[in-house]
Amino acid sequence: MRACVGALLLVLGACGEAPVPHGPVRPQAIRPTDGAGWNGNGYGNVRVRFYDTPGGHIRIFYTLEGESAVQPRDVEPADGVPDFVNLVARAADATWESTITRRGFRPPLDDSIYHDRDDFGGDGRFDIYLRAVGPGSDGYRVTEVCTEVPFTCSGYFVMVPRFAPGHYTSDQEGAEVLTSHELFHSIQAAYDARQWPTWSEGTAVWNQVQVFPEGGLRDFLGFLPYFLDEPERPFDKSMGTGPGTLYAYGAALWPQYLGERFGPDVVREIWEGSRATVRGRSPHFLDVTEQVLSRRGTTLAEAWLEFTRWNLLTASRADGTRGYRLAARYPSVRMEPTLRGLGERQVRIEGLSARYLRIEPGLSAPARLRLSLHDDSDTPAVGTAYLQPAGGKPTQERPFPSGRIDLEVTPSDTILVVVSGVVRGGPAHPVTVRLTEAPAAPPASAAGCTFAPAPGGPPALLPLVLLLLRRRRRPG
Repeated sequence: MRACVGALLLVLGACGEAPVPHGPVRPQAIRPTDGAGWNGNGYGNVRVRFYDTPGGHIRIFYTLEGESAVQPRDVEPADGVPDFVNLVARAADATWESTITRRGFRPPLDDSIYHDRDDFGGDGRFDIYLRAVGPGSDGYRVTEVCTEVPFTCSGYFVMVPRFAPGHYTSDQEGAEVLTSHELFHSIQAAYDARQWPTWSEGTAVWNQVQVFPEGGLRDFLGFLPYFLDEPERPFDKSMGTGPGTLYAYGAALWPQYLGERFGPDVVREIWEGSRATVRGRSPHFLDVTEQVLSRRGTTLAEAWLEFTRWNLLTASRADGTRGYRLAARYPSVRMEPTLRGLGERQVRIEGLSARYLRIEPGLSAPARLRLSLHDDSDTPAVGTAYLQPAGGKPTQERPFPSGRIDLEVTPSDTILVVVSGVVRGGPAHPVTVRLTEAPAAPPASAAGCTFAPAPGGPPALLPLVLLLLRRRRRPG
């Protein structure tokens, strides 16, 4: 895991959006510059320096001594500031410019109203501390002071003073990933610090790509398998947390879909909506998503259905005309074991989720086959079928919400099926996908507009024409 996060509530503040305490709130050993720091994260008995970034919004603390020392090399530029500090400064300023100035997200809460000394953050800048952290992590965020309604928090960010070999392709990539991810967590905390990790971690990883399309992309792509390997997991019921799980980070695919499909402002609008309070609590991010999508003429269920289809059309199945812009670079979604020949397969669907089936009919000649989906629950799933020729891309997208569809299949075709659960909160239930021979197609004369006349009588179409003429007459 490359970008790690810790959100730690240390001091509770007064109520209100931007409270000013009744007198200064003195941090008690919670900053690395304050004695032992929080949980032993103090710098110790070394000289700590700071550098204010050119953008004017960030202060970076660092030392040249001890276990937390940064490499003192000072070449680019030779300005008395170590190169690694300048690297972090450029990444942090670029994150602020992209996320706050250009895309309109709120800035982190101003911590100067809680601290009365500059080395405790009292100058109003957002603070980054370059300090050694524990194994398996490159950084973490500390939450200090929070309001109550809405639940917004100020804090700071600690990141390593150097990156271990192999974690990133370069120090620049590491700095870009960490700043664009962790700074976005502090931006989220200015809206609502209690949202589900599937949304907070997912959008933090998503933000990496928005700020640094190249530097943040490799990290983003590395997390996607943790989401696409569990398509059956109900997104609406999963907090995305637990020992060893990176599902929440891979959930960055959902805001990526929303942004590509509905415009670049949609993620910000959802975070803005999370500041509203309902009976003293912030709304669930999916409730806000439903509201934001309704303003765009669609629903959460419709968007989730399309999202599950996009997730099939990645990697070798990407054709450049449907789905994600970089779909060919995305990993494949996990498929169920292949069904060979005619028959059926039962899967379980729950809430907002999906199952992906591959069927190899094994035909010796072209045939007309019936694909049916049997779901007797009160929260029925929706099926979508694709035909994929050998060595080719999926050639069709055929929804069958009514439960069945007939397909003209050749011997080289594989049938791909997406079974999408689109009902939020839907309970787990079995769904059967069945492939059989289709009944013979009815004669064209029965399906078209040609009718055979009765023997010796007038054309069968004449009475219908006369009836229509009579209906078109208006009262005189």
